[in-house]
Order: sequence, then structure tokens, then C-alpha cells
Amino acid sequence: MYDDDYGTGTDKGKRNSVIFIAVLIAVALIVAIMADNRKSTNTANVDENVGFQAIIQTPTVDIHANENENFVRLVYSETWDKSNSLNLAIANVVRNRVNSPDFPDTINGVIWQDSQFPSVYNWTLVDYGDIPQKNIDSVQRCIDASKNYDEVNGAMFYYRLDDKTDEENVWILKNFEHTIIDGYCFLKEYPYN
Repeated sequence: MYDDDYGTGTDKGKRNSVIFIAVLIAVALIVAIMADNRKSTNTANVDENVGFQAIIQTPTVDIHANENENFVRLVYSETWDKSNSLNLAIANVVRNRVNSPDFPDTINGVIWQDSQFPSVYNWTLVDYGDIPQKNIDSVQRCIDASKNYDEVNGAMFYYRLDDKTDEENVWILKNFEHTIIDGYCFLKEYPYN
């Protein structure tokens, strides 16, 4: 039997196991370092093809007890708990508006401002008691996370891509800084001024 530079079959198996374990440890360390860096720097890479997608520290907006139910109702009504990313993005828009001098400075003020959120002006805002508890918990986790992370990099406007024509979408996506999450386009500035 031919014995090459790599050793016998038994040695190869041991060596491959050691290499596999070393690779797993290296990957785990890289993931831990990346997670730690994300927590400390709170930035993510920018994908030029998609627009911006950043995770940044946002100023804290205190949510008063009477505002929390409305906040959950709004996020759920806008997303129907489609994904945590979308829930977080909508919660970010609300917080970004509260922090802007161009909008009301409370959660309820932002939510109830005229003609701002489709579920409010279309009278489709779901009653808190009608939201399943698992969805309330999911949305609440995203609202809590929005205190520390802004997935939409300061965006204060959004719309569903399906609600615009292809021509409108092309124009908006070409001319405005944006990010797209689950079929929604998030913008820092309103495109129809």
C-alpha cells in the first residue's frame, strides 16, 4: 500500500477531525468578535447596490405606559408581524421622527399625526386586545431593540414598493438614499416635496 506525505488513513482521519474542530473554533471566535464589534461600534457594511443598511446607536426615546400599547398596535398594523426586521424598521421610523424637530416629540404624537401611517388614516389600526399574545411579544421585542439599533439609518419615511408604479420606484430608488426591507422602501427624506 502506498503511504504518501499525509500519513495513513487513520492519521488522515484524526488530522481532518482536528482541522474541522479548529475551523469551528475559528468561526465561533470570528462570529463572537463580529457581534462584539457590532455592539461597540454599532455600524454595519454599506451595500452600494441596495442603498444604506446600517445599525447605529439612536438617541433614547422613553416610552410612557400609555404610549406602549399604541406603539405595538401601530407596528403590528403596519407589518402584520411579517418579520422582525420589518417590525424593527417601522419602530425605528417612529423613534427617528420623535427625535426630529420636524415631527411631534412623543410616540403618540407621531402615531396620531395626520396622514402619516396608512393603518391610522385608513382606520385599520388593530385593537390591542385583538393582537395574539405571541405577536405582541414579538413586536415588543423589536420596539425594545429599536432603543439601541437603527436598522434604517435615520429614515423617517417608508412605503410598500407594491404601492408605487415601476416608474415611480425606479425614480425614487435612483434619486434618494434608501434601504429596502421585506418589500418596503425606507427613506430619510420625503420624495414628493
